[in-house]
Amino acid sequence: MAASDKARASENARLAALDRWSRTPDRTAATQAARDGLRAKFDPGPDVPEPARSRMIDAGVAAHMLRMRRARKVASDATAT
Repeated sequence: MAASDKARASENARLAALDRWSRTPDRTAATQAARDGLRAKFDPGPDVPEPARSRMIDAGVAAHMLRMRRARKVASDATAT
């Protein structure tokens, strides 16, 4: 894919996202299912008692976000060179 094609695809995605959010009155409610799904991915199950279960889920989500941040930085550095 040529650089101009990537730029156009990125611009189209940004436009679609901005358009969607311009018509969404409650962003928190609109993204609740995704947040719940992410937390469920790291849920060790009912065998783990609270509050350890919540701490484990929180740590899993935080680790996931850190991995995503790292991958974004690596990708950004690769395109900058």
